[in-house]
Amino acid sequence: MQLIRFLSLFFVMISFGMDSHAETVFPTVMSAVNGMDVSLVCKVPDHMEKRMLIWFKNGTFPISVGTTRTHSDLRYRLVESITELVLKITAVTVKDSGNYSCYSLMDSRDLAFFMVTVTSQDGLSCEDSATCGDTGMDDAADAINLLSSNEAWTIGYNMAVRFAAVGVAVAIVTLLVILAAVYCRKERAQKARPCPQNEEGSA
Repeated sequence: MQLIRFLSLFFVMISFGMDSHAETVFPTVMSAVNGMDVSLVCKVPDHMEKRMLIWFKNGTFPISVGTTRTHSDLRYRLVESITELVLKITAVTVKDSGNYSCYSLMDSRDLAFFMVTVTSQDGLSCEDSATCGDTGMDDAADAINLLSSNEAWTIGYNMAVRFAAVGVAVAIVTLLVILAAVYCRKERAQKARPCPQNEEGSA
């Protein structure tokens, strides 16, 4: 029974191990006027490399993978320092309104989340403009190709597969241990039964 409890506890630790660095990220609301420059700052933890980060717009296709821009719009620019990876958007327009997130492949979570609203000079917002809705769909193929060939994506994918494999293996081992314990109990119960008396001897 002690072995079963240990394996069960180990399985729980493995299951929640990927979220050990998880913290609640609250959205930052930003407002800008058409033509302004906007800087979105992603703080990079000490244990993480910048190649493990992806900037997303509206949770669809990435603007950047690591420190490489994947979006065809040249107004997107990445500026990195020791502790930050900043996404700069120059001369924003109303179509730049949306949700921007800095996603960590290592921790499987957002490190930063921005809700950006851009209004035109006459006060129109994205909801009032017919030019909204750009999510970088034209760059989908290039982004997917870069993701599949990017080392950071490969490392993140391999880590996820390994965690899943370890979890499955531990679950199988736990099941086998439980079955073995049930079998042992059954064998002990059978051995503990009194032997049936010989009918001829009793007669």
